Amino acid sequence: MLDDDGVVLAEVDPPGCDCRRTYARLEKGPLTTDWFPWATVGADGVAGLAADCGFALRESWTEEGYRWFAKLAKL
Repeated sequence: MLDDDGVVLAEVDPPGCDCRRTYARLEKGPLTTDWFPWATVGADGVAGLAADCGFALRESWTEEGYRWFAKLAKL
């Protein structure tokens, strides 16, 4: 679902956080979604995980020191 020249912008956990799989759901007032698979990875682990999935880390940065982001592109 990504063009060859497309990029993925992802929010990641801070450095030092382990990669983990869990479940999540969205909630707004009384409305909730079903539970769905969710995964997290730390900023210092995203390059290796991305490579395993056919992507390259192009850039990573933090916003005000507490939100971390990664820009990925297809290999």
